[in-house]
Amino acid sequence: MNSEILHTVLHYSSFFNVLEESEKRLLLSILKRKEFNKGDIVFSESQCAASIYILEKGSVTLTIPGSYTIFVRRGDIFGEIAVINETARLGTAVARTSCSVLELNTQALYNDEIIPSKIALKITKVIAKKHSSLKLRRSDFSTLEIIQQGESDFVEFKSTLRFNLMSKKKDSNIELSALKTVAAFLNTSGGTLLIGVTDDGTINGLSLDNFTNDDKLLLHFTNLLRDKIGDKTLGFVHFDIVNIENKKVLRVEVSKSNSPVFVTFQNNEYFYVRSGPSTLSLKFSEFYNYNLKHFT
Repeated sequence: MNSEILHTVLHYSSFFNVLEESEKRLLLSILKRKEFNKGDIVFSESQCAASIYILEKGSVTLTIPGSYTIFVRRGDIFGEIAVINETARLGTAVARTSCSVLELNTQALYNDEIIPSKIALKITKVIAKKHSSLKLRRSDFSTLEIIQQGESDFVEFKSTLRFNLMSKKKDSNIELSALKTVAAFLNTSGGTLLIGVTDDGTINGLSLDNFTNDDKLLLHFTNLLRDKIGDKTLGFVHFDIVNIENKKVLRVEVSKSNSPVFVTFQNNEYFYVRSGPSTLSLKFSEFYNYNLKHFT
């Protein structure tokens, strides 16, 4: 591994802090560098877990069904939980951007000829410490960082929650647009919805929605979820109002649901999924096949 990569990895990753300089170089000589394009899968749920990873550059989303979507930071280790627990992968890691990761085959940790036991023990302790203190978070990325990266398979912006910028009045169709995105994230791989941000990343805030206070807005959004998607989804959707550049944005973190989710509108039910950075409605025949593949 060249000196440029060495410097980058050592600078961003606390994973190496417990190692001496010679030990760092030995470990780096063993790591395998892999490149991924945006949207590529690093590893999939239920896949055999034989390696742990360190994110060298770019960004990766780790979605654990029924829990949260975690945004892996540069220098972070990920994929270690299944290795420690000796289970299959618990979630799916997808490249949010073009990225590179460093892979450590965990069999090397048990082979003294590859990694001396002294180094292996240090590495294992770091992984165990992270694992024992891990609390699955809604996100490790700040809202501003997400906005700067733009919309993607896992991120969507909405200018308002209920105010129609064209007609200049409240509009249930605007609310429906946000709910479609939430449902699509629930039915696919989770994601982040930011309301109060335009498609080009301009932060407009929530003032146009004209709620009396933050609590009224949050209650309104909760009621929309209950009425149009259902109570059972509330455990997979977490949201709060955050302040950015003196403006308020509703941040909605969505995890993948363990069963199909429909949006009810005008006495009809609609099924939405994500396809790249877009939200699509599936016909019944398409839903049948999708359901067999993703929920059974």
